[in-house]
Amino acid sequence: MTTYRRHRHLIRALVSVLIQKINPDDARFEVIVANDDPDDQMIDQIAQIVSGEVAYQGSLRVINRRTEDVGGVAASRNRAIEAARGDFLLFLDDDDFLVSGALASFVSLLKEHACDFVYANHVHVIEDADLNEITRIRRVQQDISYNDLLVMNRIPVGSFVIARRVIRHFFDEKYTSLEDWVFLLDNLQGVRLVRGDFDAVTICHSVDKGYRHRNREGGVSRFVENVCRLYIRHPSVEVLEARREVLASVELPSVAQLFIAGAVSAQREVVPRVVSTKQGRFLIVNEDETIQHSLVSRGFFEPLPALLAILIARQSQGLIIDVGANVGSFAVPVGLSIGGERLVAIEPQRQVFAMLEANLVINGILGVRSHRVVVDQATRETSTLRVPIFDVRCENYTGAVSFDPEVIAVRSELPGVAESSQRAQRYEDVAVRGLDQLLPGENINFIKIDVEGMEQDVIRSGFGLIQRERPFIYYEACPIERLQYRSHAVAEMLRGLGYRLFPVGGNFFACHPQRLAPSLRDAIGLLFDLDSRALEHERELSIDHGLAAELLARFCEAGAPVTSIVDEGGGSSTKCNSGITEGSCWRG
Repeated sequence: MTTYRRHRHLIRALVSVLIQKINPDDARFEVIVANDDPDDQMIDQIAQIVSGEVAYQGSLRVINRRTEDVGGVAASRNRAIEAARGDFLLFLDDDDFLVSGALASFVSLLKEHACDFVYANHVHVIEDADLNEITRIRRVQQDISYNDLLVMNRIPVGSFVIARRVIRHFFDEKYTSLEDWVFLLDNLQGVRLVRGDFDAVTICHSVDKGYRHRNREGGVSRFVENVCRLYIRHPSVEVLEARREVLASVELPSVAQLFIAGAVSAQREVVPRVVSTKQGRFLIVNEDETIQHSLVSRGFFEPLPALLAILIARQSQGLIIDVGANVGSFAVPVGLSIGGERLVAIEPQRQVFAMLEANLVINGILGVRSHRVVVDQATRETSTLRVPIFDVRCENYTGAVSFDPEVIAVRSELPGVAESSQRAQRYEDVAVRGLDQLLPGENINFIKIDVEGMEQDVIRSGFGLIQRERPFIYYEACPIERLQYRSHAVAEMLRGLGYRLFPVGGNFFACHPQRLAPSLRDAIGLLFDLDSRALEHERELSIDHGLAAELLARFCEAGAPVTSIVDEGGGSSTKCNSGITEGSCWRG
């Protein structure tokens, strides 16, 4: 049993265990209480009092956590496993309690089937702060296979007994929730699961907020992220669709929303294929990868930066720079619209860069200047940076890789983020180049920056170019609170150069008044909610409706084409049947 500062719950749980009766000829049992609070001195007294009241004659031990020991449910259970002397183990939380006769029924089931794992029915109870029952639901188990467990854990703690000899892995102490599910998956592969038709445990959920044992490390709030991480840890082709249904049915927290498209990893035979999308044709080698999944399922991935670049490129000359190009979801539609000669695409990851170049070839986009380098100020002692190499056939987050040590350290706390220290196959040294080095004296029109926390480094590396050319800049803002100071630093740097910044769906669009021609300003205004009064111009403006309609038609959802372009005495609007109207296009 594990316990943490819940004395009333513990007393009830202890009584339910100590009153269990087993035929001495069949088995004996011992009770180990793992106290996870090193400052709680009452657990030993509670155990002595309860055992005396129920006249328990067996072995009862309390293990108190030392201050320097790791805390948490998983660590407490592991200490209990190490201390236990029995051949079989049953785990119980301090707020749950065994049903009368449960241990005797488990022993009979183990003897009858000569097996190593048995499980039974359980009862869910919601109770108030005074332990009064509010609702009760009885869960009658069905036969459960290992594949069923790969989808969702249907065998809760307290409802199963496991043989010590099949335990190859203890509870994973990195998990603040779902550690019991991880434990079962780690140890039950190839083990026969035997079901008993009896109630074993009552699992209680309190309406008070006293779940400090779980919540103190965010165990409950990170539930979905832990599910994603567990699925990646135990890949399975057979249960892939069932996992998708589980994840789709859960209300996702913000971090999971970012990575859920690639959360289910399947180690399967990869059959590359080319798909046609609203942004061009793309090579697909892993449909669970975030960007490729969006291209296949929706027909596009983050189209707004490409729309802005195309509008701007149609109005004025100069190169379009894609820093952090990945597989080309920006470069391909831009190249199809304006040609490859005006496009520069930069991507440092080896296999991702190969897919980028393949996608450019598939779409017949020629003349693109593609560079496999890291964009940064080339002032390091060495002019290279260590970059992870992922297997793109099974890596789901190639677009979320950062090379910045601080970003890696902070984001390592977020399950699902593909940091180099977690899942890289190997590493290589990639050249570091600044934008000023790569494009000396070039006419630059637009820069898109998506580099996972290194935006400031990219802008510094092209400070001379930006100061000279005043290009439009679209850059990703950091959503993590501890790293938002970086986005503020980028904003201050650009404002110091005379730029005006506009938030766009969590990212930023920066424009310099010297480059913002009247017709271009209005075309941009059709794509997102810029406050036109903030872009101060003194004369009437005309709108290139034909261009706006063409671009909107290309990227609108299927079944939502542009249906009309209306000119009413110089005031015009673009409408489509999805509800997109002038000034509100692609809002998020």
